[in-house]
Amino acid sequence: MPRTYGDKESTLKPVEIDDPTHLAMGRIVRCVAEVEHLVIFYFMSLTGFNESQALCTIGQGQITSNIQKCADLAALKGPEFVAAHEATFNEVWRDLLFMRNVIAHSRLLGVNDNGELAFLVLKDPLPAQNNAARFNVACYSPATIQAWAHIASTVKPAMLNNHQLGPWLETSPQTKTGPHPKATKQPPKKKRP
Repeated sequence: MPRTYGDKESTLKPVEIDDPTHLAMGRIVRCVAEVEHLVIFYFMSLTGFNESQALCTIGQGQITSNIQKCADLAALKGPEFVAAHEATFNEVWRDLLFMRNVIAHSRLLGVNDNGELAFLVLKDPLPAQNNAARFNVACYSPATIQAWAHIASTVKPAMLNNHQLGPWLETSPQTKTGPHPKATKQPPKKKRP
């Protein structure tokens, strides 16, 4: 989805994000976190390294730099690996990553005249024009965020399929998460008189 730039001013109003949109935002953030984890396994599949070796080699750097390292390795392995890489990390992925960065790292300013949520993208203002401060703002409608959350739900299965990561995931110890013991603790029983 190409980025567009508004050519009109807009008045921002305070907004409270509804639950479906909040849930969709969380799904987008979670998707990128899961892909970030899967990139380690992708690197392992390209190099034959185990998880410790892969983590020591590429580290916990930015996801874009780790994906670029995988792209370089895919290019060394052959055209079918390049095609699989490009099928996963394409323009849709870049737009999803941009949206995730906006949602996760930007400040919500409010809702614009079109009903879109406006997020401050850059902290530094753009050069002033006509004695007015200008800022880079990314705007998404709640429907757009929810649609992208649906797209995000297809990224992990596509990555697992495109790069045959199933066997590599099986080599990783699974961490179980559950409720904290204090959350499941029963209140003490009262002593009988």
